[in-house]
Amino acid sequence: MNYDEMKFKDVKKIIHKEIYNRGKGIDCPCCGRKVKTNMRTITKVMADCLIKLYERNGREWVHLEKWLKSQDDIDFSARGDIAKLCYWKLVEKQIKGNKFDTSVRCGIYRITDIGIKFISGDLEVRKYFWIYNKKIVDIDCYEMININHCIKN
Repeated sequence: MNYDEMKFKDVKKIIHKEIYNRGKGIDCPCCGRKVKTNMRTITKVMADCLIKLYERNGREWVHLEKWLKSQDDIDFSARGDIAKLCYWKLVEKQIKGNKFDTSVRCGIYRITDIGIKFISGDLEVRKYFWIYNKKIVDIDCYEMININHCIKN
């Protein structure tokens, strides 16, 4: 049986199996696009940025790109990583309009109650997630980490 004869759900299962087995990804049999998963954890830069976000803005909504540009003491690499804290529900993105909205409202985030508990040391979160197409597809392990672990690494 070839891919043309399979149902979409069967192709999806094969793709996921191949992604996990190979680790480097595969070419999608349907569209030819390179597909792979990425393992994500909270880095020191992400943790530092989360702490500063809360210290300087509390629970206020912030346009992350503009805010990061205005902060001299935050590592530039945080630019692409701080939004990934949404996977742990430590920050949340403001949703307005349709998903194709390109106005200034896009890119606006704030720390969550979970994020506040995490940076205060009252909460641990999963150490790793596997991400595919901006969605969590697997939990690599059930090891938990706290803010101190993130700051040390």
